[in-house]
Amino acid sequence: MHQTRACLLLISMLLSACALGGGSGPNTQQPALTASTDEAPDNGPVPTTPRTAKPALRQIVTPESTPPAPQTAAATSAPTVTVALPMPTEIAYLRDGEIWLVGASGGKPRRIADGTNGSVAWSPEGRAIAYVRLRAGSAGGALILHPINGKPRVLADAEVTQLAWSPDGKQIAYTRTVDRDADNQLEPYADRSTVHTVEVASHRTKAIGPGFDPAWSPDGGILLSTPGKILGGVPQGNSLRLYPRDGGNRMLVSTGDVPSDLRQYGTPFLSMTRLLRHGALSPDGQTVAFSALGGVGILGTREVRGGQVQVQDIVAESGFGPVVWAPVGTRIAYHVPTPRGTDEVTVLDIATGNRTVFGKPDGAGYREPSWSRNGQALALVQMGANGPRALVVSRGGEGRVRVVARGAVSSPSWSR
Repeated sequence: MHQTRACLLLISMLLSACALGGGSGPNTQQPALTASTDEAPDNGPVPTTPRTAKPALRQIVTPESTPPAPQTAAATSAPTVTVALPMPTEIAYLRDGEIWLVGASGGKPRRIADGTNGSVAWSPEGRAIAYVRLRAGSAGGALILHPINGKPRVLADAEVTQLAWSPDGKQIAYTRTVDRDADNQLEPYADRSTVHTVEVASHRTKAIGPGFDPAWSPDGGILLSTPGKILGGVPQGNSLRLYPRDGGNRMLVSTGDVPSDLRQYGTPFLSMTRLLRHGALSPDGQTVAFSALGGVGILGTREVRGGQVQVQDIVAESGFGPVVWAPVGTRIAYHVPTPRGTDEVTVLDIATGNRTVFGKPDGAGYREPSWSRNGQALALVQMGANGPRALVVSRGGEGRVRVVARGAVSSPSWSR
């Protein structure tokens, strides 16, 4: 079933994207400096054209980067480094299914949970970690709360596949996914998913509505992607809905709101959006950012009060991954699985159009961006030829990266 769905989606994307040209990308009315980072000495300007920009409009440079320290016999240790900016204390992450903690400026990682786990997230005050304890052979499992100075306990014993802390740390929103097509896989966007909340203190749960990709608004509302319809085995035609804390719900964006004529962005054809994912609200709650999947992947934003969808970035034959806002300001970081097969992370300032791109065709790739609580640093998973190879930190999300842990890492989350 999933092979058929993947083939249909790939054929659709290839038919729509075959005419993609090298025109200018969104937000290129002003020259924007794009930086590409890798663990290599500073070599100055790189003669490479960014994903959607004309060479005259955007330049790639290689900023400072710090070569990793030699690997020692202790596979769980990482180099101790010094970072000038004040930084949060620790980053939680997965490595081979186990949960580890490491100092944001380096040090020796320590394991806090074994087994097979997923979706790690620190509480806002940095006193507990929530994660999914995966069931054998499943992508879902039980929602676990692990106080740093206490014993883990189960908050929801269901097929949990996604989680997100409320801003006040009193609740966790989670996605419960049922295997709709009985293929022994749980995919929140393709199977039958519903979003719920659970109170950390009382364990009281509440059903929010059908959907996936839960995210919180600053005032305690919940944003989610609705299921849409399954046509030919492919999910499509959904929307982003906001469920305010005081009840009710309203649609913020639908697939029909996303522009289909992308000629002004250098894409000379029509592209129909089929699915909206990864909705995220800005720190002031006024703007929603999201990924639109179709013949061309679109990174879009829209004011919560309404108005036109603004196309911030496009990518052919692919779609953008999770979108995360910096806790302060107008910057977002998002994952870009490019058509050439490499992973990039872009940090984009919505207000100015300036962007920094982590990743190069001939160097390391990056994915899973995670902002520190104060917005002064960005954690990234660094990719090698055989998959994830290190957890790195960039000060300010603007260039220099430091390795803080090595191995098959994923799901980084900052303490405070």
